[in-house]
Amino acid sequence: MTQSISLNYKITEIEFMQASRAHWKKQGSGSEYDIVIGAGIMVVGIMWNMMILTFLGALLVLFIVARSLIWRKLFRDMRKYHDDISVTFSDEKVRTESCVGTSDLRWDAFKAYFDTKDFILLYINKHAFSIIPKKAFSNPDQLEFFMNMVRRHLDPIKFGLIIP
Repeated sequence: MTQSISLNYKITEIEFMQASRAHWKKQGSGSEYDIVIGAGIMVVGIMWNMMILTFLGALLVLFIVARSLIWRKLFRDMRKYHDDISVTFSDEKVRTESCVGTSDLRWDAFKAYFDTKDFILLYINKHAFSIIPKKAFSNPDQLEFFMNMVRRHLDPIKFGLIIP
């Protein structure tokens, strides 16, 4: 008999953005640093009267701000985040139920995982991932049981999101 673990949770916009920032940072494009770098490039461009540097710095800052706005809108448009999510993990499959329906995925639908301080991200491809908040686990033993199951089926993601 295979053991399973069931979780019920809701993801807030703040949590969604925290998980997204962890994803971006793992990708090598952490928002805070990129904004500082972009602003620095703009200042150097203005000081040296180099329009191309000013333009590139402004473009980098604009990209980071636009990305955050787009992902916030994405969260608000995704109906599954507006209600509770129930997920059951077993060695055979991952079953997800939300207000938009039910899905059964085999573990091989996922390519890798990323364990952060507050979340476990299960990657379907290098841009799409499922967010599992660690607060959904009732105790550390339940989280450890889950992580052992994840490690049996998936490899951790590498820097730059190299998906095996």
